[in-house]
Amino acid sequence: MRWLRFKKSDSEEKRIEIRGSYLILGPVINLLLAEFASYQALLALSQPPILVLVSKYFALQLLYPVILSIPIILLIFRKNPFSFGLFYFLLLLSAGNLLSRSELFYACLDGLYLKFPEFASYLNSVFSSAKDVNIFALLLNIVWLFVLSQLIWISTEKGREMEERGMSSKNLVAFQWGFAFISTYLIFLLYPAVFTLNFVFEAPLVIVGIIGVGVFIAATFLLSR
Repeated sequence: MRWLRFKKSDSEEKRIEIRGSYLILGPVINLLLAEFASYQALLALSQPPILVLVSKYFALQLLYPVILSIPIILLIFRKNPFSFGLFYFLLLLSAGNLLSRSELFYACLDGLYLKFPEFASYLNSVFSSAKDVNIFALLLNIVWLFVLSQLIWISTEKGREMEERGMSSKNLVAFQWGFAFISTYLIFLLYPAVFTLNFVFEAPLVIVGIIGVGVFIAATFLLSR
């Protein structure tokens, strides 16, 4: 009887896997989103000032296959291909251009002048020449793709739990994926227009970041209901 119970459990698991086979689309979609976001980060990385600094020591193109392979490796190990860690890493790759517009960074360079005047002068010349390089659109693409991927991942995990309890989640998951894409894409379109208004444009970058995180949390909460 014990062996029969195990056989029954195995057959139930197979039925669940067949019924929920559509859920494999979730990780695949996230893999595509992660690859496109990685490409956006590489485009930002190939802009001054990082391009000027890195190209002195090795060809930047050598990093391309390494970075683009990270989402594939995560998927092979059955992890979210677009994890928080990968998102932070992609933002870090794009941070060089942000430093060129940061007054705090130049204040740190002033302190560096006291001990390493030649090195500080070199950094100042490289970063100050990149002040006109704008990667806002690339960063916005990365953030949008990450938020969308997280909502899809949450929906996929919720759908898998429903299938394991014997409930069909196909229609619900399809609706949530559609809602995630439409809602995040609308925010993606409206965000630049809102933050080019004069009264918002002068807001500190940390406030803009807090607002963005708040929108992400609100969207995640609504989708998880």
